[in-house]
Amino acid sequence: MITGSREAQTEDEVEHSNITEQLKTLYFKTIKKLSIEPITNDVVIEIDEGNIIKTFVSDPNDKESWQIRNFNKGIRIIGNPRAIQLLKTYRK
Repeated sequence: MITGSREAQTEDEVEHSNITEQLKTLYFKTIKKLSIEPITNDVVIEIDEGNIIKTFVSDPNDKESWQIRNFNKGIRIIGNPRAIQLLKTYRK
């Protein structure tokens, strides 16, 4: 499966539901390995059952190529080819 934020931006409720259902297959999977590639700061996540999720830069000038949010800790990590930043999103 290859998807990105642009594919998920749809006004069609059926299409959005289909995308959501496909991504739900990844819920609660165990992360075996997470790595960040040098130069591009792309993320590679290996999860159980041999699935691999990989980000790729579509626009090197974007502020955010990817993000990881931890709602329980109130943090967000964003990455792009220039930097990786840890941001506090709210106070607990």
